[in-house]
Amino acid sequence: MLVRQSGDLSGTDVNPMTFDYDLVCIGSGPAGQRGAVQAAKLGKRVAIIEKHRAVGGVCLHTGTIPSKTFREAVLSFANIANGLSNGVSPDGHEPAKSTRCKPNAGELFGRVGSIVDSEITVQDDQLSRNDIDVIEGAAVFTDPHTLCIDTTDGQRTITSANILISVGTKPSPPPRFRDRRPVRHQQRRYLQGSGNPTQRDRDRLRRNRH
Repeated sequence: MLVRQSGDLSGTDVNPMTFDYDLVCIGSGPAGQRGAVQAAKLGKRVAIIEKHRAVGGVCLHTGTIPSKTFREAVLSFANIANGLSNGVSPDGHEPAKSTRCKPNAGELFGRVGSIVDSEITVQDDQLSRNDIDVIEGAAVFTDPHTLCIDTTDGQRTITSANILISVGTKPSPPPRFRDRRPVRHQQRRYLQGSGNPTQRDRDRLRRNRH
C-alpha cells in the first residue's frame, strides 16, 4: 500500500479544490475500502477505481472469505449428514432437518457464492452511503496527481490531491518452482458435480506435475 502525494495540503503549494477528488483509491480490497470510507467520513471527496466488475478485491472473491466460507460450508453439511441441529441446509436455511448423504461440489460452491454475493451487496451499500464514487477500470499514472482509466466506455482522466495504491500483491513461488508449468484445473467440470475425471484428464495432470 502506497500513498502518492505532492506537497502539503494545508499549505498553498497544493490546492485540493483544483482536483476532481481529495483521495482516489486504486483497488477496492480491505485497504482501499477502509481508506476511502475513513476519508469520506472526514468530508473528503473520494473515489475508488476497481478493474473488476464487483468491489472487494482478492479478499472477497478468491481469497480469505471464499476459502473460510467453503470450510464452514463443509462443516455445516457434515452436521446435516450427522443429524446435528447446527447444520445449514442446502438452500441456506436453518435449522437443518435432513440427514441425507454428503453434498456435491455444486452445493458447496453455491453456498460460497451466496455468501460472496451478500458481502458484495454490503460493501456496495457502505460505499454508496458514504458518497464514494466507484469507477470500473484499470488506472495508469500520467503524472503524480492524474490517472488515466481504461473503462468499458473508453478512456477517462481524473485528478486527485492524494492517491492510495492498494492493488494487493501476487504470490512469489519458491525459486525452484518458478520455471515449472502450473497445474491447470482441467477437472473443473467434475468438481462442479458434472462427472468424473477421464483418463485424458489424469494424463494431462500427471504431465503438468513433472
